[in-house]
Amino acid sequence: MIQTADIKPKVMRLWGNPSTTELSPQALRDAIESVWNIVVMEMSIVSPLYHAVFSEPFNLSDGWTGSVPVDDLAVPIAVEYRSGNTYTESDWTQLDTAGIENWDFYKANNQPVALLTGGVSGLTLKTNFDASGGEFRLRYISDGQIGDASAPLGQAIELPSFFSPMFEKGAAAFAGDFIVSDRELYITTVPAKQQAFNNEFLMYLDRFKQWLRSSRSGKGVLFRTASNASRRNGGRRWNTGFPR
Repeated sequence: MIQTADIKPKVMRLWGNPSTTELSPQALRDAIESVWNIVVMEMSIVSPLYHAVFSEPFNLSDGWTGSVPVDDLAVPIAVEYRSGNTYTESDWTQLDTAGIENWDFYKANNQPVALLTGGVSGLTLKTNFDASGGEFRLRYISDGQIGDASAPLGQAIELPSFFSPMFEKGAAAFAGDFIVSDRELYITTVPAKQQAFNNEFLMYLDRFKQWLRSSRSGKGVLFRTASNASRRNGGRRWNTGFPR
């Protein structure tokens, strides 16, 4: 797991631990976010599913209908289900989803199906079978950061730790643009060091892109990155009611 909290001190060490007046915490945050955005863009080019995260498991209150514990939803991808006597990751199976327009078709053919309804105030899940004792989780693309400078960065990304140097060198390269110092000797070393960090970042980024294309699982990430502080509050609507 790569965490932004671990990247910050490493970037500072790469620059010789400058003071906060030479490299401000906000500038360091912006530098790390710039690398984060590049990585997310590369992941989305390979597959939008790389944005997918999982909700916490939840049950349906009456076995048929229940609320979905997600408040940073951008795009729903899939609904997964497992029966109450199974507890491992491999026990999850993807459940077909329906719209109101084809709900009767699934019902007539006795095919298990789920229906998501609601909007920005919350989502609700309904099934056409009794799911008492079982549990569900929603696989979805999170709304994510929307440029709010006061909002926290994502705390972690589900990538192998051997890609941590990519974040460190990339953030160090971006941070070079923000360094301000009255130490004459120090400031003269910034351009060369920044170029070296950028070259290393591009090397790691190229390896990262190769890794994406060769080892994509398509399952999405299991770590749920909180982004509630900056989620959008409008412009999204799903079905507004259940079929009778």
